[in-house]
Amino acid sequence: MQLLIATYGSYLHEKGGLFEIKTPERKVDLSPAKVTSIVIGSAVTLSSGAIRLAVEHNIDILFLDKFGDPFARAWHCGFGSTAAIRRRQMVWAESAAGGVWIVEQIAAKVEGQGTLLEELLKRRPGERENQRARIDTFVRLGTQLRQLQGAPTDIRSDVFSLEAQAGKLYFEALADLVPPLWRFDGRSRRPAKDGFNAFLNYAYGVLYGLMDKATVLAGLDPHLGLLHADNYGRPSLVFDVIEPYRIWADRVVVGLLASRRAQKEMLRDVPGGVALEKAGKAILVEALNGYLDEVVRLDGKQRSRRHHVQLRLHALANKLLDRPESCEEVQEL
Repeated sequence: MQLLIATYGSYLHEKGGLFEIKTPERKVDLSPAKVTSIVIGSAVTLSSGAIRLAVEHNIDILFLDKFGDPFARAWHCGFGSTAAIRRRQMVWAESAAGGVWIVEQIAAKVEGQGTLLEELLKRRPGERENQRARIDTFVRLGTQLRQLQGAPTDIRSDVFSLEAQAGKLYFEALADLVPPLWRFDGRSRRPAKDGFNAFLNYAYGVLYGLMDKATVLAGLDPHLGLLHADNYGRPSLVFDVIEPYRIWADRVVVGLLASRRAQKEMLRDVPGGVALEKAGKAILVEALNGYLDEVVRLDGKQRSRRHHVQLRLHALANKLLDRPESCEEVQEL
């Protein structure tokens, strides 16, 4: 169980070999045997005794700032679970099992893109014939992805090639299916060349923050990726884990454009392109947070999409440690 203490004015200390958590509303005692990690929010106090009890039981302690982002971590000076996960990540990056995971990540991304295109075509059946060749090629590329086998280093170039081909077809089709006011000519990033890409880039940025936080909370090293290359200061694993979830940002942006909640007045000119004004960021963040907080059934559980991401990354960490892959639950205080 992961223990999350985020209530303002809470206090964590050790008492009789147990964690005692005092909040303004209640007091809870927990055995360290039941706790796998502790997450401390802002305005929470903990004692040195609690820290010692945690490290004696190999319990990782993670500190969050007032925005909920991790900024520090404390763990045993010996070889603990966080170090064990990091070590297994490095082994995994050279294994066939790591290759299987990469293929699953990117295939899920491509299949999600195909599903969104099919949904949009149902609303515009007259476009189906125009898009038939793209859709057929899209399906073929997804099948080819699923057939790849080998360690990440063996299949990386093939994965990137198939992903790039699918992405090009996807955005070409999407450009024809968004409202005419928001038509665009391919992906553009820094800066966005058009309004569609401005909204999408900002949505991806918000999603990156969610994935980065979830990766750290699960005890994974965000800098040890499998598909994306390691580089100083580059959270390669975050780039890996975000891939199947990009479609969530795509859906939210397309929905904003189709509902006409997004307006051209929400954009401003910047050198070489456009960026979102404050009003555009506000409606996008509101819509994306609403989508992430919606409770849906995934992996046999009813949870918010945001919670599903965290549970899946905990399951990945457990898999690396050869633990049962059951999702880790969180007790909040």
